[in-house]
Amino acid sequence: SLYEGGPGLVYLEAMASGLPVVGCTAGGVREAVEDGSTGFLVAPGDVDALADALDRLLGDALLRAAMGARARAHVVRTADTADCVRRLERAYAG
Repeated sequence: SLYEGGPGLVYLEAMASGLPVVGCTAGGVREAVEDGSTGFLVAPGDVDALADALDRLLGDALLRAAMGARARAHVVRTADTADCVRRLERAYAG
C-alpha cells in the first residue's frame, strides 16, 4: 500500500503471531518491520521487489521460521500496549 496509518498495526498483529511480513516503506511500516530481520520492506510500486520478497519467504521454510521467531520477539519487546502508552505520556509531558 502507499499509506499505512498509525504504527503499522496489521504488521504488528501478524508478527505477534510469529509470522514474517512483507510491507512497503510507507507510513508506520518502517517503524514496525525490521527489514531483513522480522520481514522485508519494499518500495511502494516496486512489483519486482515485492515478488522477490514473497518468493524468498515462500521458498524457504527455515527463513520463514527464523524471521517469524524474530518478529514475535520484536513485538513482545517493543509493542507492549502499556509500555507504548507510558512512552506517549512521557512525550506529551515533555
